[in-house]
Amino acid sequence: MRPVFAVLCLVMTVSAASAQFLGPPKREIAPEYRELYLKRQKEKADILACHRKADLAKVSVRDRAKFVIDCLDHPAPETQAPSSTRQTL
Repeated sequence: MRPVFAVLCLVMTVSAASAQFLGPPKREIAPEYRELYLKRQKEKADILACHRKADLAKVSVRDRAKFVIDCLDHPAPETQAPSSTRQTL
């Protein structure tokens, strides 16, 4: 029973560490795939930010998926791009 627990802890630690890494690629990305790569990296960063918001809001595990999906669909006002229409006084 003890070895199973040790292996389980090791797997959870490795998977958590690899899930948070959003650094540069280990090898060069082909120019035709560079735009897609950058788009996917931004999506990963957005998902990670929503997971952090869920942690801070202490969302239960049962409701976490809905929270993250809503967070991705409706970003917070400070993360949205500024509006091009400005009201002048």
